[in-house]
Amino acid sequence: MATITQQMVEKSYEIGINVYKNQLDRNKGAGILNNQYKMNQNSALMYIGNIICMLNGQCYKRLMAEDHTKYFLNMINKDFGQEYLQKAIYAMKLHIQYIKSINKPSNVEKLYNLFIKNENISDNSNSINKIVTKEIGNGDDDDNEEVKTLQSQNFIYETDLQNSLVRQAEELFVGYKIYGENLEGIEYQIGGKRIDLLLENEAENKLLAIELKANVADFKVYGQISMYLNLLEEEFPNKIIEGIIIAGEIDKTLKIATKKDKSIKLKSYKMSLELIDE
Repeated sequence: MATITQQMVEKSYEIGINVYKNQLDRNKGAGILNNQYKMNQNSALMYIGNIICMLNGQCYKRLMAEDHTKYFLNMINKDFGQEYLQKAIYAMKLHIQYIKSINKPSNVEKLYNLFIKNENISDNSNSINKIVTKEIGNGDDDDNEEVKTLQSQNFIYETDLQNSLVRQAEELFVGYKIYGENLEGIEYQIGGKRIDLLLENEAENKLLAIELKANVADFKVYGQISMYLNLLEEEFPNKIIEGIIIAGEIDKTLKIATKKDKSIKLKSYKMSLELIDE
């Protein structure tokens, strides 16, 4: 992955603000960063997305360098003031909780604690944990203090399935890891499309695109993932590209559509969630 320079960081912020204000399309903004400043297209999309999440006080999932995060926080404080800085700090807290939930080390926790201390902001961990739990799909039942186990039940939202899969990716797909140093493989952007999860097997020189459907996946999903694989083959011509569709139920039409395509596999899932009040 090419180094992200300070100039790229500064221009990412400028363009991210324009996107946030609806003065520029996100893909066009990433194109400017790529064409004019030689920033990787996916990194550009990631940084723009992270800036928007920080301004909205929402969880962002991709990693950024600590000094880049600090620059964005300082600029948000300078341009938007204390209220938006608190939103950005809160977004960083949600990010830290998310990264820990998928068993990855956070690189900005010290920075978060520093800003909390310097800005005299209360770290309401219990409140934050409840919101993060909801966001990453672990659930939280305030009406029942007992441990609950939900077995063999389809997730209602694909984001729930995605977050669970991200946490277990290296266990479920031995030899694979999430693509990119900064977890770019989570909702990987390519050709204006979004792949739910992109994994890489460096030893076998393979990329694995995963399309998730919480409920029934039919023949239309085949066209969707086929497009992703073709885009990946163009971007990574020297790698072996494969795909998997994971759904609560595989429709017969999808089985027929993929019957002769050896590059795409079908998987259904069964999940068991344990909900614990804290």
